[in-house]
Amino acid sequence: MDIRRRQFSVATSLFISGILVLNYINDSPLSFGRFSSEDDRQKVLIILTQTRSGSSFTGEVFAATNNSVYFYEPLYPFGLDCQLFRSEKLDLLKQILSCNFTNIDDAYKYGFGVSGWQDGALCRKHGFCFTGASVGLQNSYRKTCEQLEPDINDCGYPMRGDILRNVCENSSLLITKITRVCSVEELEDTYRHLKRMKKETYVLHLVRDLRSIASSNIKIAGRSKLQGIKEGILSVFCSRQKENVDYLDRVVRGKTKHSSIIEDGRYIRMRYEDFATNTIERAREVFRIFKLPLPSEVALNIRERLQPNITFLKESVKNGGDDGRQAKLLLKGLNAFGTVRDPFKIVNEWRSIVPFEIVKNIQEKCGDVLKKLGYKLFENEQDMKDISVPAYGH
Repeated sequence: MDIRRRQFSVATSLFISGILVLNYINDSPLSFGRFSSEDDRQKVLIILTQTRSGSSFTGEVFAATNNSVYFYEPLYPFGLDCQLFRSEKLDLLKQILSCNFTNIDDAYKYGFGVSGWQDGALCRKHGFCFTGASVGLQNSYRKTCEQLEPDINDCGYPMRGDILRNVCENSSLLITKITRVCSVEELEDTYRHLKRMKKETYVLHLVRDLRSIASSNIKIAGRSKLQGIKEGILSVFCSRQKENVDYLDRVVRGKTKHSSIIEDGRYIRMRYEDFATNTIERAREVFRIFKLPLPSEVALNIRERLQPNITFLKESVKNGGDDGRQAKLLLKGLNAFGTVRDPFKIVNEWRSIVPFEIVKNIQEKCGDVLKKLGYKLFENEQDMKDISVPAYGH
């Protein structure tokens, strides 16, 4: 597997924001700033993360919100190297989150052309690549299509941009998860653009223990790819986490240009481990930032996906469909891509999968970043494998 592809004053505002971010870095698994007063504005949640960091599970939790739209990996055609085609990807992201779907297919054709990905036809068969993995968006599109054009014969695929725009503009919450953008800093222009459009936008920066990311890749690629996985963690994943941590530090200390995202209190950094093991409370905190209660449908979705018991899994298998297939795989312990999971297993299993030599290599180069994010470094294999010793702070 090739992982590489894969101003009162501004100073005062930065000082206040800095306190909030520093409190996160030192103490809390979840950081957030002051509330917005415009409760009725359309909200946008951008989940910024890296691959194999639990973003699919996290995105689907929030996507369960009624009257929401979930754009799953809308920058997919441009490949995994977030350093390439930055302006094109960010322009496309602004367009989609502005509910403008004009000429999107042309952008996707270009993206597949420059990235070399070979699944363009399959991805684009729905009309837009991000719709295939979003069941809620598909259902909302079909209902809107049937209401607007009751005489139309087919409200399926390929989707039409005008109908999709109607769905998007009439949704109270837009959610997207992106792994093809490298940093929070790169999202500043997108944030300011959406702010001018009166959209209440938040950036949820989802981080995960690099050693756990290594474990996830091992499960997919196999132990024969250990060296390549280690190199990918050190050269790509570690670098991106360091870039973002350093950027936040510079903003807090006033060593760089001001950040609208931080200054407005719209930055949330959250460890996947905290979200996976305390999902309802973490989701409730995010909705509290929105000045909303946790929707009952989101709470139900979480209960169905976490700590599933054997009876629930067997019922899911019997009912069939995507959830049934995921349940079957989970029962077999083979579900690397699924979003139904045992949280405590998922955050600790790296400790029995990743060889200690690889763990040492990651800690030697990325230890400072891991510690700033609240992760514990292990000095020996025995402590690493002792699950009673926590691998991250609370």
